Amino acid sequence: MTNAGKIYSGMLGSESATSITLATADGKEVALLRKDLDTLIGSALSFMPEGLEKDLSHQDMADVIRFVQSSGAPWKRFDGNQPAIVQPTDDGSLTLPASAAAIHGPSLIFEAKYKNLGYWSSEKDFAVWTLEVPSSGTYEVEVEYACGNSTAGNSIRFSTGTRVLTANVPGTGTWDEYRNWKAGSIDLSRGRVEFVVSAAKQPVSHLLDLRSITLRKLP
Repeated sequence: MTNAGKIYSGMLGSESATSITLATADGKEVALLRKDLDTLIGSALSFMPEGLEKDLSHQDMADVIRFVQSSGAPWKRFDGNQPAIVQPTDDGSLTLPASAAAIHGPSLIFEAKYKNLGYWSSEKDFAVWTLEVPSSGTYEVEVEYACGNSTAGNSIRFSTGTRVLTANVPGTGTWDEYRNWKAGSIDLSRGRVEFVVSAAKQPVSHLLDLRSITLRKLP
């Protein structure tokens, strides 16, 4: 609320010693000087209407989660990285290279020299692959990655919006040693699927250097 009695609500976009900027529900930004504010109150409520999820299908909810997670922002662009639809191989497996991921977040980058996703140091970092899943079922998640032993143990999340797999990242020795790790399994539905990888919580130092993910359907 301002000193003049006007009330604004929105998500805090940015702030400084003298002002704040709110992103309102209609997509606009409002800049307010701190000296004009009478009260500033944080809320645990979101813009999403209460109970909305009861009227949404699984796919609709997945679309909402995906949009909110990306905040409608375009992916970051790097040489050697071009998001593309991942097609299945002849045996029905799917290989998700770092070069085909849409990259989001403050610190995550594509390292062309190593062909990996590196500097994964924020819980706001995430990568998205678009998959053409050949058949519904449970798929094993195998990760090609590197992670120094000194920072191993961070929690990683693999998500389709409706299905989630979390696991703790084991060390590979050093950041120059790449290994394959079977992180677990996740259910995938036939058709176009967005596969999101992120830190399950703020990582200690760095999450991992991710080169690729392979998804193989289990019997």
